[in-house]
Amino acid sequence: MKKQINLIITTEKLAKDISERFDEHKVKYYILPDSRGFSYKFQLLEYMGFADTKRIILAFGSSGTTRKKIESYILKHHNKKNNGIIFTVKEKNMKTENKLFVAIINAGKASKLVDLIREKCEVGATVIDGRGSGNKDHKLFGVSIDSNKEIVLSVMPSTKIKPLQKSIKAYFKEDNTDVVSFELPVENFSKLFQPERSE
Repeated sequence: MKKQINLIITTEKLAKDISERFDEHKVKYYILPDSRGFSYKFQLLEYMGFADTKRIILAFGSSGTTRKKIESYILKHHNKKNNGIIFTVKEKNMKTENKLFVAIINAGKASKLVDLIREKCEVGATVIDGRGSGNKDHKLFGVSIDSNKEIVLSVMPSTKIKPLQKSIKAYFKEDNTDVVSFELPVENFSKLFQPERSE
């Protein structure tokens, strides 16, 4: 059976438990630590510093059956609000109901982009710190300026992508900020909380 690339964006506690299960069952996975998650519904709590925004991204290859078992395990043992999401990334040109929107933006500008995503698409986003590797050494008054970037990930309905990209282009053009964005088809998108299954 063909393996698929799956991502889980979740809390530190749940990521630890999932990675222990992966180790037990010899599932190969990758961890992207120190991400920040921003939900659509808890903006005020995040702004006031009361919401836990630290997120871990787990990437793993598996068959659809293994992925379903992992999702079932999470919902059985960790079914609570704001736990995160799980989804499968598909081939580039597939038509799907949802897409993974990926944007690379200058450091310090991601919060403005996340606000735009929340406003236009009514979904949350995850931010990862990154670094560009351009071939130019930029200096200002003899001080080297590094090319720190932030990577913004957000799963959203496919119909929201084009209007969002137009809004981003208009908003950041005025700000003279470079934004590189693209989308990937997503299948099997699910929140890691199902109200009917909670205890």
